[in-house]
Amino acid sequence: MKTFKTLLLTILLIIQPGLQAETEKPDFGLQTLAGESHSLDTIIGDGKWTLIMFWATDCNICRQQEPLISAFHEKHRDSDAKVVGIAIDGFEKQARVKQHLQDNPLSYPNYIGSLPMIGFNYQALTEESFRGTPTYLLFTPEGELVGANPGPMKMQALESFIDKRS
Repeated sequence: MKTFKTLLLTILLIIQPGLQAETEKPDFGLQTLAGESHSLDTIIGDGKWTLIMFWATDCNICRQQEPLISAFHEKHRDSDAKVVGIAIDGFEKQARVKQHLQDNPLSYPNYIGSLPMIGFNYQALTEESFRGTPTYLLFTPEGELVGANPGPMKMQALESFIDKRS
């Protein structure tokens, strides 16, 4: 007989195609602004530290953080680290995300995800609930999750963390 947890996961997989079982790396079900699908594996583990910023078009703190995150990406992208943005507005608000990025150009690539999928996979990956935006995940150059930070990020703290572990 299946355990309740296995049964619930099976039901969620039927309801939300693309959700992954616990034994597999969570996949946030991302899309480019052009609508092409991408998995987490295509973004992390390429020999650079990867900072993922979950953001929303209506998040004031995200807008305050975007220039700082862009500056970090510009400073590190050719050497040891990169940034990837993930808008949680959902695929149905793709035009809104595109407009936001036109009005607020960022130096790092951005994807779109749906909040239910992001929340489910964030919890599977971090064992914590997704609390809102901005939220950050930090992956090693090998693709291992080493940090989760809900709320604003201080660039000096991020650089110090990376320096100590490089």
